[in-house]
Amino acid sequence: LFHLVLGEPYTLSSGINAEYGDGRAGMVALVLRSAHLDLEALYTHICIRLPAYARPLFIRIQEIIETTGTFKHIKTILSREGFDPALVKSPIYFCDPQKGRYVPLDVSLYERIVRGQIKL
Repeated sequence: LFHLVLGEPYTLSSGINAEYGDGRAGMVALVLRSAHLDLEALYTHICIRLPAYARPLFIRIQEIIETTGTFKHIKTILSREGFDPALVKSPIYFCDPQKGRYVPLDVSLYERIVRGQIKL
């Protein structure tokens, strides 16, 4: 799905703990070939191709995706760090349904999600 918009990036999908919502939330980790990410085009593409329940709420940009010695993806890092900007040093974007696009996740937005002001 993501390769159609982004030109075959390296991706990893994972469920992360979201105790502030229904328990789990979808996150996609992307390794991009270029520095440019068109968040509006990506949001539109995802909305066309996936039903609301299957859309990732978070997109995390990474330089590499960790693998084991047998080249299996290590999803536990994504699950453990979640979407807390204090733990994650790489950019994270949140699917903001009110704005109709992915927006950068900063500490303020994270705190509003944690306090339940924004529903997951």
